[in-house]
Amino acid sequence: MATWETVWELLGELPGTEQGLLHHNPAVRVRGKLVAYLPSNSRSRPTHAADRPDPARTGRSPTMRRFPRRASPQMPHQHQQPTEDKVIVRSWHATATAEGAAAYREHFTGSVLPELQRIDGHQGAYLLRRDHDGQVELQVLTLWDSLEAIRGFAGSSLDRAVVEPVAQAALATYDTTVTHHTVVVDTVGANARTDR
Repeated sequence: MATWETVWELLGELPGTEQGLLHHNPAVRVRGKLVAYLPSNSRSRPTHAADRPDPARTGRSPTMRRFPRRASPQMPHQHQQPTEDKVIVRSWHATATAEGAAAYREHFTGSVLPELQRIDGHQGAYLLRRDHDGQVELQVLTLWDSLEAIRGFAGSSLDRAVVEPVAQAALATYDTTVTHHTVVVDTVGANARTDR
C-alpha cells in the first residue's frame, strides 16, 4: 500500500504531475497515468515532523516537498527548414526555315533531350516554335534546379550556347549566348508556386 511519504517523493521527482491537493484527490496521476491511490487514512497532509520525509535523505527542503514540481516548459523541436526548391530556366533562341525547323526538332528530341535527361538537376525542357514572315523562330527553354547542374551541360561558361554542328546546319541563325531566369510564379503541375 502506498504511503504518504512515497507519493510525496514521487510528486517531487516526476514532472507533469496533475495539480491539486492530495487530500482532495486520492488518485495520483503523473502524465495521465495512475501511479498511486491513497487510502482514506493517508489522504490528509502530515502534521508532525516525524511523519514527513527526512530532508537529509531526499535532498529537498520541507518547503520544496509541499507542492508538486511544475513540468519545465517543453521547447518545440526546431527542425531545419528544407531548402526551398528553385527552378532556373535557361533560354536560347534561333531561326530556321520550315524544313530546318523540322530537322532541328528531330535533333532536339533524338540527341539533346537524352543527354539532358542524364544530368542530375535537369527538370525538363520546352521547344517553342513561332511561324512568322516565312521563317520559323525557335526557342529552347531548359529547366534546372541550380547553376551547378547547368555546368554539367554547358561547362564552366554558363552563358555560352551549346549548339552542335548538326544543329548549326539545320538553323538559319542562332544565338551564341543564353540567358538564365529564376522562376518566381509557376501554376503548372505539382510544383505550382507563387514566390514574392
